[in-house]
Amino acid sequence: MSQQDPWPKGKDTIPELEHKPGECMWRLTVMAGRMDIDIQEAFEKFLVKTEKLLDK
Repeated sequence: MSQQDPWPKGKDTIPELEHKPGECMWRLTVMAGRMDIDIQEAFEKFLVKTEKLLDK
């Protein structure tokens, strides 16, 4: 992503990019908790649905 120039800029962007997936997972976990959603169950349902779509 950083090698494609849209974001971020600088020489050593890998640590910043490695931070982003963790940040996304944390935000989704917090959101799910606030909405009383079992995030593991939601993820498993997503995977089953996605796998079925990919098998077509």
